[in-house]
Amino acid sequence: MKSFLKYFAIIYIPIVLVLLWVFSYSAGRMMESGKKELLSEMRNMWQILAQYENSYNFSPAAHRRVQRISQKTTLRVTLIRPDGTVVDDSYLKADGILKMENHSTRPEVAAAMLRGKGHSIRFSHTVKREMMYYAARLPNNLVLRLAYPMTYVKRIQAAWRNHVLLSLIFLLIATGLISLYLAKRFAYPLRQLDEIARKVESGEENVHFPAFDDPTMSRISGLIYRIYHSMLRNQKKVMDERVRLKQILSTMEESIILLDAENRVILFNQNVEKHIGVRLSHGENVLNRITDLESLTLIQNILQSDETYFPRLKRGGRFFEVYVREIKSDTLIVIHDITERGQYDVFKSELIGNITHELKTPMASIMGYAETLVENREIAREDADRFHGVILNQTRRLNDLIGDLLELHRLENIGQAVNVPESVNWPGFVEELSARYRECGKKLHFNENDTSIFIRREHLESLLANLIDNALKYSSGETVEIELKHSDKTVVLSVSDKGPIIPVGQRSRIFERFYTVSRSRNRERSGTGLGLSIVKHIATLYRGNVSVMENVHGGNTFTVRLKEEK
Repeated sequence: MKSFLKYFAIIYIPIVLVLLWVFSYSAGRMMESGKKELLSEMRNMWQILAQYENSYNFSPAAHRRVQRISQKTTLRVTLIRPDGTVVDDSYLKADGILKMENHSTRPEVAAAMLRGKGHSIRFSHTVKREMMYYAARLPNNLVLRLAYPMTYVKRIQAAWRNHVLLSLIFLLIATGLISLYLAKRFAYPLRQLDEIARKVESGEENVHFPAFDDPTMSRISGLIYRIYHSMLRNQKKVMDERVRLKQILSTMEESIILLDAENRVILFNQNVEKHIGVRLSHGENVLNRITDLESLTLIQNILQSDETYFPRLKRGGRFFEVYVREIKSDTLIVIHDITERGQYDVFKSELIGNITHELKTPMASIMGYAETLVENREIAREDADRFHGVILNQTRRLNDLIGDLLELHRLENIGQAVNVPESVNWPGFVEELSARYRECGKKLHFNENDTSIFIRREHLESLLANLIDNALKYSSGETVEIELKHSDKTVVLSVSDKGPIIPVGQRSRIFERFYTVSRSRNRERSGTGLGLSIVKHIATLYRGNVSVMENVHGGNTFTVRLKEEK
């Protein structure tokens, strides 16, 4: 009996210990692997986020950007000054950041300030959960810290435990029962079994399971085989989690390409095809994959240059800002489309030029006549009065221009929401407008419509005043007709003159800033070139539009459609 128990103990106890150690070691390896993969991905994310402008002061725009990243990926982004003061935190609102305590004593922050980078796993009292932290010092000495909930690793641990626990229990029971039978048949089969356990323990992937003559040993080998492949499946799940984590990059607006030392593709997101016009594949040389000459030249210039920043590269009529970073032996390329930024710069330059020109013209006239009056004290009274009149008219024109610029700026900054506290009574408004233009020299005809409309009074007045002024200045007729139609929360205003007709080719441009057709319509009077642009902005503000077309009187009819805002 003692001999039987001895052999039973020799068979059963080592197998149990080996299996427990294998599961424990494999669990530890998987946990460590998950942590390392998570830390590696956080380093990659840090490299990407470090490309953005990181200021010593809180930036609402930067805060919104990192909050969007946190909402999509649960990644926490924190920006810390060298003295430990928190500048930004994507998990908190702006007022909450000001209340955060000093972070200089945080292990990862202290390590980043001392050695340039650091990481730790600890419980966060700010977000009330265990987090993995990675922090590194930026070139401007700020510390950019990333944090990811440990739920990622815990999910791996829970999935592994749930999957193999029953198998382990069953194996232990089955091994015990079979060991009772194998106590007298120990020798060679057990050594083979031990060899299999050793290979499984070492993490080998292609483990050979020999066929045993003894059916009991064959069953034990089969059980270990199934558990072994269960472990392989769990490892695959870990790899799937890694792929899922990499998909975080797909939420980025920029194109992301990670290449190895031989320019083979390691990682990329879907924006690459949009920006450089090529579909990449993992493991392929990026230069062999690109067939478009323009795209190939762009990538070659980036890879062959020692520069890490390319502020303006062109491809397909679009402009790109490119950052390049070396990560060990790999190359990270971040491509950002800045075409709209360039278009805005052109627009801004043209606008400043137009404003300068429009201001300079009346100013030059005022200065010229004023200098003449100052330098010629004995000028004739008639000429002096004429000069004074010119100066007054140019001053009024300058005042009108500045007023229109301010009005246009105010409209552009209102945004999308328009608050209309009360309606405007049309008959009463017509009476006020008629009194304003009583001395204009032409007849204004308003249609009869006893209604009230929900358009802000100042917007309605500005819109009609600009259209009526436009008709009075440029029309050769003696009558201007103003008509209102109101139905189903839609307001249609039209102003008609007697011509001359605006050429068809110029009708799409007259609503642009500073564009006028005064030479073709009236050589004696000229506006600021902003009135119709103001009309267009008001129409857009009320989800409407403005158009111009020829009318039956041989003149022009400006039609504005507005949606009421209540």
